[in-house]
Amino acid sequence: MFKIKLVKSPIAYKWLEPSIFVDWDIEANRQRIFFVDVPSTQRKQIVNKFPTQNMRDRNPYIWHALRNASSKNLPIFLKGLNDSARHAVHLNETMEVADHTMNRLLAEHVRWRSELQTYVSDGEANAIRCTYLQTDQKLAFVGKEIHSTRVRAKTLTDRLASEIQLANTLVSHEMSKHTRYDSMVMRTLSFVGMIYLPGTFVSGIYGSNFFDFQSGEKESWEMSHEFWQYWAVTIPLTLATFVVWALWHYRAKLGFWRKGKQDENNMV
Repeated sequence: MFKIKLVKSPIAYKWLEPSIFVDWDIEANRQRIFFVDVPSTQRKQIVNKFPTQNMRDRNPYIWHALRNASSKNLPIFLKGLNDSARHAVHLNETMEVADHTMNRLLAEHVRWRSELQTYVSDGEANAIRCTYLQTDQKLAFVGKEIHSTRVRAKTLTDRLASEIQLANTLVSHEMSKHTRYDSMVMRTLSFVGMIYLPGTFVSGIYGSNFFDFQSGEKESWEMSHEFWQYWAVTIPLTLATFVVWALWHYRAKLGFWRKGKQDENNMV
């Protein structure tokens, strides 16, 4: 069974899981090939590459030499980096399995010759031996194609990882520029507030009930003797506000610090 992924675009792809079963009856010299879940396009390609009758009769492993590891249908560049990386991971997976399968086929092909050495060496005026050598060369060639495609897939995965890292760096740089701009705006607003805050504070005090200004022929300005109460309430309230803010702000940090100390004690 082979697992194939056909990718047309980052979001348009299709998984194929065709199964091919080869049965060889050595006494009758008959082979039965079953193709399951093979699409019509791929089926036509396989039929066009069928070995000749003589080749099939002399070597049952000739069917495995039909494997084509060409990557011409792969797109040169896929715009969606994340989708491309996902497809590259799947490509690495399928090519690793295909590489292992071809290695096992080569080993079984060699074992077939060693088990049936007389049949391979003496059959049909040494024609079977020539077929064996030709099939072995084809299997080795296909195995080399698969290995090359696997190396290319690994290189593509590394390149995609580098491109994704570069894209993340560029996005982070752009976000930092916006952050600096927002910080500059906040500093501007704070500076404007610093300009108007003293005047607002002073006008608020003199506009309170602790001061009395009477206009007329004889202007007078009077201050209440209880003005000290304003400071007696304002100063403690301001300090209490800072204390509550500090406790709220550093509560999480204190919790993390205590948890870290507890973990260190547990490890000891």
